[in-house]
Amino acid sequence: MSIVVENLNYVYNPKTAFEKHALIDVNLTVDEGEFLAIIGHTGSGKSTFVQHLNGLIKLQSGKIVVDGIDLTQKKVDYKLLRATVGMVFQYPEYQLFADTVYNDVAFGPKNLKLSSQEIDERVREALNLVGLNFDYVSQKSPFELSGGEKRRVAIAGVIAMRPKILVLDEPTAGLDPSGKNEILNLVTKLRETTVHTVVMINHDMDEVARYATKVAVFDKGSVKFVTTPQKLYLKRDELVQMGLDIPTLAKLKLYLSSKGIEVGEDCLTSEKMTRELEKLAKGGENV
Repeated sequence: MSIVVENLNYVYNPKTAFEKHALIDVNLTVDEGEFLAIIGHTGSGKSTFVQHLNGLIKLQSGKIVVDGIDLTQKKVDYKLLRATVGMVFQYPEYQLFADTVYNDVAFGPKNLKLSSQEIDERVREALNLVGLNFDYVSQKSPFELSGGEKRRVAIAGVIAMRPKILVLDEPTAGLDPSGKNEILNLVTKLRETTVHTVVMINHDMDEVARYATKVAVFDKGSVKFVTTPQKLYLKRDELVQMGLDIPTLAKLKLYLSSKGIEVGEDCLTSEKMTRELEKLAKGGENV
């Protein structure tokens, strides 16, 4: 298991007039290699939950084990935890601060007290993985770059730590459709090459359907259910009650089913749905 969470509770401002129970008995397991999407309306506890995974929020009650690191222990190696769990916040380009792209990406590895050669190797590797040319961008100010390039540099700074687990809080926020696809394709590439496990908060149900392997739905601080993107449409009534919805192509699937046209369960991307409908139009069997 990459992540095991048991009976996690968290209270902001306990024993004050502003007390808020942000997480209530959260139980969740993320297996190595999974791409978990976390969905839920604003205030449902998503960000509070993921910030526990690398110790940004300290454990109050419950148990968390991340890649064998037990956060209930009195002495937790937070340096190891934060090297294991890479955290990419919403609008990560706002995290940029150094005078050059090189120094920004190198910041984390330098804190690990690595050799200059190792730091250089990691910076080059990370920039290459996010699709940026080292010779072109390394000595530029990150603030001279485009919005999409800035976001890639910020992600490279996380990847340079070589985390096993990548946690992203709405990584496509504020991007146009092309930019969103670029970032999510990048995350998919990283999962296939360097990062073992991905946890992503996302409000876009179509992105969840396309990229995730498992979905956890948060509501009022609790995990209401965990399912696959392919099964989300079965929970439509519950999702609507929580102010959420199902993916667009899941709606199309339900509409087609109401007309007596059945398509494959995994038809949650435009490519798969198109192939399925073309096959049905030609009189073929369902895929």
